[in-house]
Amino acid sequence: MLSAKTQTNRSLAGLGITGTGAIEPKEVPQLCAIWCAKAARPFSALVEASHQKILHPTVLKNLPTKKAVSKDIHLLSSAIQDSYQTTLQAHKGALYLGVDAWQSPNGFDILGVVIYRLKEEESGKFEIEAMPLDSVQLSQRHNGKYLAQTIQLVVEKFNIQNQICGIVSNNATNKKAMVKELKRLKWPRFKGKTEWIQCFAHVLNLIVQGILWPFGTHKKKESCDNNPLLVDCDASCEEDNLEGQILARGEEPAGLSEEELSNSDSIGKADHNDTESLVKEDIKNRSNEEAGDLYTSSSCKQSLAKFRAIAKKLQFSLNSKAKFVKICKEKGCDKPYSIERDVRTRWNSTNSQLKSIIRCEAAILEWQ
Repeated sequence: MLSAKTQTNRSLAGLGITGTGAIEPKEVPQLCAIWCAKAARPFSALVEASHQKILHPTVLKNLPTKKAVSKDIHLLSSAIQDSYQTTLQAHKGALYLGVDAWQSPNGFDILGVVIYRLKEEESGKFEIEAMPLDSVQLSQRHNGKYLAQTIQLVVEKFNIQNQICGIVSNNATNKKAMVKELKRLKWPRFKGKTEWIQCFAHVLNLIVQGILWPFGTHKKKESCDNNPLLVDCDASCEEDNLEGQILARGEEPAGLSEEELSNSDSIGKADHNDTESLVKEDIKNRSNEEAGDLYTSSSCKQSLAKFRAIAKKLQFSLNSKAKFVKICKEKGCDKPYSIERDVRTRWNSTNSQLKSIIRCEAAILEWQ
């Protein structure tokens, strides 16, 4: 009986199932930095009690602080960039730049720069390799001249300006102006618009918008004079010209403005909801509106428009952003201290914006 009981209580190690291998204490800071950087995880996640319960004892004992993780990420990035610089300068073929702007969860605008090249494998086959060069925080309006200057700094930092044969990006208006500015730098292998490769998915999306435009309902854009929340109106109030963005090379649409649009990392402007894709008939089991209702579909649209204007002001005005963050801290709002943008080409962005509005509601009431 005792023998049978002993057999049923065998350990996992006895069955050949081993746990985590030996972890070197000196490797813990680097592993933590990579864990945070790969998935853009917050540094505070490392010190959360619920997370620490599943960590290896060696990791717990040598867990770095949030400041140490931030420093280690910068050190790793610098080391990788030094390696990339040597690799790219030894590369004999063509190099193509990929550029795109995005907004981090905590509200910072980032320009990502990637290099594409053909790399020969040991088997003799060629594979396309994407190498992330740098991520630069944007501190000004995203016009073409500023983007071109930022890209120039990154390219010259790696000393690869003589190898750049083309640029890949979406075909927003500020990217068109950016290409014109880069052409003036007279890089040997970059001739301007003919070497500008426009994103196929972006072009396809614009074509679909152009086709659906006649079938939607349209409303007038709000003028800057009527809405003090709209800042930088010289750029934001430009018409979204879909035709001008999907024409073939060499063709120019009639009356297309060459003014640079600020923050054109999306197809449509966040505050320009020109087409209403959702109508009342699309909502099943909806309740009928009555005269005494305090909140109606019309007032809902007005609220959403105000939310978009608030998000836009926070994005373009650094002073307003700093004041807003200060108020959020004073009011004890949850992080991040930012309002998500509502962009037509981002899935569920309206819902994300509403969640951020609720999160920072107390600060918004005082800030506005």
